[in-house]
Amino acid sequence: AKAGMAARRKAVLTALGGCNVKELGFFISLMLSPFDFGTGGVVDGKFVFSLDESVDRGTIGPIRKQIGFLNILEDVIKMLGTIIVPFIPQLMTAVLCMVDQAQSRIDMDTGDHSMLGAEEGMIETLQIKQLKDIRQSGIKRITKIFNLPISPFDFKPYVPVMFDSFLNRRVGRLDTESTQ
Repeated sequence: AKAGMAARRKAVLTALGGCNVKELGFFISLMLSPFDFGTGGVVDGKFVFSLDESVDRGTIGPIRKQIGFLNILEDVIKMLGTIIVPFIPQLMTAVLCMVDQAQSRIDMDTGDHSMLGAEEGMIETLQIKQLKDIRQSGIKRITKIFNLPISPFDFKPYVPVMFDSFLNRRVGRLDTESTQ
């Protein structure tokens, strides 16, 4: 079933390669429609998660939908490549917000599940695993976007926030989170 779904997805993306920018924009907006990224974006040459830092950004969207989005984004980048350049700001905002929120929720987890029952502890463990999957997949998608051969796009506004939001936070836990 998964192989059939992947083949259909690739066929649809191949067809989208022949679409104009407006039609492709409609597809990208459909991909992003289940999520709420608030007012995140590039302001004065710097990426911000929210124009008003005092406002709680809330949940972006369901974890499983975020994982699904990141999975399809992998194929979109692979199949459409530089055709998605006009939509990189929206896609970068989406991925950065997802990774930042996943990292923040992982950081909130103190690891003390002694007060949880067995079932709640299993749910909590599954959710932490899914959040780590979002973080890892998001970083991979950012890397793929950075590797696209696009010269006019400026990634400088995004780099500092990536280090502040999730890259620097991982350095201290590299030994425990990266062992197999």
